[in-house]
Amino acid sequence: ICPSHGVIWREHPEQIVEKYLEWAGNYQENQISIVYDTMWNSTRRMAEAIAEGIGDADETVKVMLLNSSKADKTDIITEIFKSKAVVLGSPTVNNGYLYSIAGILELMKGAKFKKKKAAAFGSYGWSGESVKLINEELEKAGFEVVDAGKRITWAPDGEMLEALHAYGMELAGKAPVVRATDFQGEDGVYELTVDMEYRVMDGWHIVRETAQPGIMLMAIYIGELDEVDI
Repeated sequence: ICPSHGVIWREHPEQIVEKYLEWAGNYQENQISIVYDTMWNSTRRMAEAIAEGIGDADETVKVMLLNSSKADKTDIITEIFKSKAVVLGSPTVNNGYLYSIAGILELMKGAKFKKKKAAAFGSYGWSGESVKLINEELEKAGFEVVDAGKRITWAPDGEMLEALHAYGMELAGKAPVVRATDFQGEDGVYELTVDMEYRVMDGWHIVRETAQPGIMLMAIYIGELDEVDI
């Protein structure tokens, strides 16, 4: 397999085909990613309390805590791709949210993730729009926003941190485990997303658009061929 960009797969190409089919099928692991930015560490403390609550509610779930102003954006999107839910946090700045969160939201919209849940949180001093605006962008990106989110004024005290811990436990219950589709390679048609399907017939593995079945995005034959007529 020689893609237009990326590595060339010379041996056992069916392995990467199977992985791409798995990744394209609304892929999720038992993971929740918390992505945040902060100015004076109030939102960071909120993120840590929520993460602790998720972990206490479900010891099997992997919780990723990512600062969007420090972590590489590609790493953040990779973790969101792997997650069944994402929780975004930002303080309110200039009646909005911090620009690093704005960049991540834009990448999330472009990735067109499916069947993932989301929530928002943040601290503020007087106006407090960030949580509402993040939720709106999450919905535009195709995420299922589970609630109105959590926001606090100024820095969280002990009582607020306990409430955020409880909120994390609640979020863990709103993010059920969803396993990726297991493709067995048998002849048939399998839905990847609402826009694409995976078809297996007589050794050919084909990915094509559902609305335009004549347009093949990928066609690979696994086996031995004497002649190929396409």
